[in-house]
Amino acid sequence: MTGSGTLYVIDISDPSSPQEISSYYIGGGRSVTVLGNYAYVAAERYGLRVIDVSVLSSLKEVSSYDTKGFMRGVAVYRDYAYMAADDGLYIIDISDPSSPKEVGSYDENDIVMSDVAVSKGYAYITTVGRGLKVVDVSRPLSPKEVGSYGEGNMWSIEVSDRYAYVASGDEFHIIDISDPTSPRGIGSYKIGNEVRDIAVSDNYTYVLADSGLYVIDISDPTFPKEVSFYERMEDWGSKVAVAGDYVYVNETYSGLLIIDVSVPSSPSKADLYSTDGALGMTVSGGYAYVAGWNDFYVVDISDPTSPKEVGSYKRMEDWGGDVAVVGDYVYIADSGAGLYILRFTGMVDITVSAGSHTFSNIVVGSSEEWTLRVGNQGNKELVVDEVSLSGDEESFEVSEPSFTVPGKDEHHLKVTFAPSSPGLKRAILTIKSNDYDEGTVRIALSGRGLTPGRSIIVDASNTSDIEDGTPAHPYNTITEGVNAVIGGGDTIRVAEGVYNEEVVVPSAKSGNAEGFITILPKEGALVVLDGEGALSTGFTVEADYVKIKGFIVQNYLSDGICLTGCKSDIISGNVVRNNGGNGIKLRNVDDITIEGNICHHNKLAGIGNEFDQSTINSLFKNNLCYKNGRYGIYMAKSESGARNQLINNTVYGNTNTGIRLSHGASPLIENCIIANNTGFGISEDWVGENPTLKYNCIFGNTLGQYKLYSSEGNLSILNTSDEINTASTASWLGTPNVGNIVQDPMFVDASHIDYHLQAGSPCVDAGDPNSIFNDADGSVNDMGAYGGPGPVPGYFDDTPPGQVMDLRAYQTNRYYVTLTWTAPGDNGDIGSAATYDIRYATVPITEANWEEATPVKTTLPIPKVSGASEMIQVFGLPKDRALYFALKSVDEMLNWSGISNVAKVSLDRTAPSKPINLTANGSNPSPWKSTKTFTIDWTNPTDSTGIAGAWYKLGEAPSYP
Repeated sequence: MTGSGTLYVIDISDPSSPQEISSYYIGGGRSVTVLGNYAYVAAERYGLRVIDVSVLSSLKEVSSYDTKGFMRGVAVYRDYAYMAADDGLYIIDISDPSSPKEVGSYDENDIVMSDVAVSKGYAYITTVGRGLKVVDVSRPLSPKEVGSYGEGNMWSIEVSDRYAYVASGDEFHIIDISDPTSPRGIGSYKIGNEVRDIAVSDNYTYVLADSGLYVIDISDPTFPKEVSFYERMEDWGSKVAVAGDYVYVNETYSGLLIIDVSVPSSPSKADLYSTDGALGMTVSGGYAYVAGWNDFYVVDISDPTSPKEVGSYKRMEDWGGDVAVVGDYVYIADSGAGLYILRFTGMVDITVSAGSHTFSNIVVGSSEEWTLRVGNQGNKELVVDEVSLSGDEESFEVSEPSFTVPGKDEHHLKVTFAPSSPGLKRAILTIKSNDYDEGTVRIALSGRGLTPGRSIIVDASNTSDIEDGTPAHPYNTITEGVNAVIGGGDTIRVAEGVYNEEVVVPSAKSGNAEGFITILPKEGALVVLDGEGALSTGFTVEADYVKIKGFIVQNYLSDGICLTGCKSDIISGNVVRNNGGNGIKLRNVDDITIEGNICHHNKLAGIGNEFDQSTINSLFKNNLCYKNGRYGIYMAKSESGARNQLINNTVYGNTNTGIRLSHGASPLIENCIIANNTGFGISEDWVGENPTLKYNCIFGNTLGQYKLYSSEGNLSILNTSDEINTASTASWLGTPNVGNIVQDPMFVDASHIDYHLQAGSPCVDAGDPNSIFNDADGSVNDMGAYGGPGPVPGYFDDTPPGQVMDLRAYQTNRYYVTLTWTAPGDNGDIGSAATYDIRYATVPITEANWEEATPVKTTLPIPKVSGASEMIQVFGLPKDRALYFALKSVDEMLNWSGISNVAKVSLDRTAPSKPINLTANGSNPSPWKSTKTFTIDWTNPTDSTGIAGAWYKLGEAPSYP
């Protein structure tokens, strides 16, 4: 558009390269309305111009209609255009857009009109000095005034249902037009300065005046009342729009002002998006369209607090004015020249699920696949025309070199790491697209290639005299497998079974960064190390770069797994239970990863330091530590600058404290759930502990959520400052931006070891939003052991424990029932279950009514090894009725067994009735003999469950002289 009054059609679907499609000269432009394939322009002194916009590459003016007056506004209703001019109202028949013709007009004594709105056959016209006029246009050839209201200057008007909202000088009016022939003012509010524009939404009207924005409550139209005022903006504005909880105001010199009115009584500035002027503005479909001095802007307001430009046209040579949007097209009535038609087909907005990714350590010759989710939050097709790798690109591969993503959709790009040689590999994945402001995205990739090693097989069932670690002649013990290790990359694969041994991995059997020594079960095998209450420690690891994964380690006198004097080991996916010391113990270790383990019912800590031995630079994540004898996690003596991290752990129901810190331990504790421990949630008991607590849920711990035993302890919340605390729940909870909560985490079924989160848990998506440990679905990570990218605690197992089929129930005395059964294994007859669920009912129990049966209140026994005898005494049962008992067992992977056989018992707490009608008759036929014969009679007692037996006591009455 130039000052000569030319109409330009500009395609800005590629904002970086706007293209002129066509142009058409029309003269000046004041207001525009679009209907179907036509744009109707109030072209000031040039009258009405009708532009065919059906083919934008070939614009043509199909007609025009010159008016005498200066055109100020236009409204289109059915087949007619209603033109508000300074010399009256013109009614133009546009049923044939190529031949518009005036069919009617309305003028009263040189009336000057300022705006027009048409609704239900009536034109509502604001005028200068004559108030509001209502004209019946149901017969456009003979319009006639049927009503009026007021006498002063009235400017902008908006009609909604039965009301017209009018800006009049320094006042805002609500006019009841339910009877158009008799409009009546039912409410008004005096603003006190010039009103520029109004917008109506629900029960509020937003009035833009010279001094600022007024929020008016119109829930009672007869009594509009000001609920708030947003003080004068940076400069003068003329247009206001409302969408949702936000109001948009064009600021002539500054740009687009966005005001949050979610709380109408307290509007606040959400943002100011700067543009080179803002003379015209409208809001539609998640975008604000702003016409500036010489530029036009499309602003994405899907997040009103962070608007961003997604399109622009910067070649306008005159002032922008009124803006209308229909479909993909934007129509701008330039107040000095004419009409622009711009085409905006939408935006693309690229997102990626991660900015970096580290693959597992992969043996050369193997590979690992990762999925990068490339999303498009825009509504226009995202075109990715280049996907490339640089760096160690020979070790990485992408699934495709280019692709497209529809609006509001995502594409899964597969990235494969297949190291070409041992060592650390790095690459940059570059994605180039048609995103307007983020055309190039880069993702850092890394992974380590491992030296291929030997596979050493262990199988306790081998009966051959030959043992060489091959599949045909495996070793009988894991210790023999360890002794056979030659160097980094060797893997010991253990066949299913129970191994009663102490396994020591000496320092001489260390791996290296390119090749771990790995000990793990064969695929799908359940392997149990069982100390049988006689052996000291399951695994003792003195070597570096050792990985132990996927075992059940139980019943050792001391620790399940002990790492001592080593570095860079990984203990992952193990179940460590029922040991006499710690589940996993650490002594003078560095760069250790303890992840995805389940540690429960150990006598001391689930995971714990030796109290005077250090652990540094180590990561503890996605571990589940529950019902241990002292602590869930015990950490002591970490060195300055070598901070440990506790990420996404669940610590529940431990007998003493959830997480205990001692001897200067100062870890980062983040995204953890520490709940229902008998002592404290987290405790410090030494001088110099300085942990950082962020985004944790600490709830229901008996003695307190957080406690420092020593007033000399320090607590660093944001890692920026220290403070002294002695009872610091309120302190850490109240510190801004750390995300800690004290709320019930809402586990699925903690009583039966299911520590997953329910859908409504406050811990879902409540972890650190800036953490690199996001959930696998790309969302903000959940708190607890099942949040973050994993690994999920434990090992893969989809086989349930064995089904109990010998449950017996009998009444021991009048107060309780004794149940006995044989312990099932975890898988078949191997290992043991994790816990039991025992229930009773007054009818036989089946799978169908299992949930309705009542769980026993007695503390359940810890399951013994397969084949052992189990016994429990159940109290608190209903009396004098038959009861049916059944049980199920579950393993740590939450595989439930089938229901047991049903055992029946009648619990009888009521004594039989006493005998009555007792009589005795006797004789002595031989006086010289001592033998006497008696006959005793009585009425039998009764009992609800029958008489089991009787006790008789006979005596001789005393003789008297």
